[in-house]
Amino acid sequence: MQIKLLGTGAPLVKENSSAILIDEETIVDVPNGILKQMMNMNLRPEKISIYEF
Repeated sequence: MQIKLLGTGAPLVKENSSAILIDEETIVDVPNGILKQMMNMNLRPEKISIYEF
């Protein structure tokens, strides 16, 4: 299992919120702006099949 923490380096919450990506197919706690974070990390949002809000 591979876990990636996205957006954890943001000093302000409204800048970039954090999310957890598991095996590049499950994302947990999907905040506003997470697609931008994924694209900055060269991750492919279309590969995600499970979303947990």
